[in-house]
Amino acid sequence: MVAYLGVFGVAGSVYSTWLAPLTALWLALTVVAMGWRTRGRYGPLLLGGIAAVVLLAGKFVLGQPALVFAGIAALLGAAVWRAWPHPDSSACDECVKEKEIA
Repeated sequence: MVAYLGVFGVAGSVYSTWLAPLTALWLALTVVAMGWRTRGRYGPLLLGGIAAVVLLAGKFVLGQPALVFAGIAALLGAAVWRAWPHPDSSACDECVKEKEIA
């Protein structure tokens, strides 16, 4: 059992050199996906970007688990905010009137 854990401990140190860049890459892709077709809603994008920086700093720079959890929570909050339906502000007055009549 000890040898088994020792092998994975050594393998973990090899993977840890790639962990920070891969995490940064995936977080960047997540924030870019949040920014895709924002339709004028930049709040979730801004919150997601701040959350990604807090998560990376908490994990790889400061080593603070509380910041990691706060970053994860903020990133999830940004995703929910981004997915939350909102009234379409580009609808014309006639379209709104037609919907009210129907």
